[in-house]
Amino acid sequence: MKFYLNNLKIIRRNLINFHRQLSISQIYFQHSESIPNVFDRKTKLKQRERTCLDPNYQIYSYIHERVAQSIVDRIFDIKRTFQSALDLGCGRGLA
Repeated sequence: MKFYLNNLKIIRRNLINFHRQLSISQIYFQHSESIPNVFDRKTKLKQRERTCLDPNYQIYSYIHERVAQSIVDRIFDIKRTFQSALDLGCGRGLA
């Protein structure tokens, strides 16, 4: 009988812990239902303007240059010829 009582206590404790975890996860998911607008045009415009006004912009522009070099390398690997191409947001025309 003692064995069963101990097992019942363990099961009860596990159920209580499970219920707590479930409650916490429900609270988390209730708050995260709103999806942020990642491509908010107004915000992106403000970010671009702030970046252009930064006096240290040239110091950090190496990231754009490195990405542009990588893209150009990948484009040169393509053997197919295209009649036209679209350049989306190249910034200063690095590529």
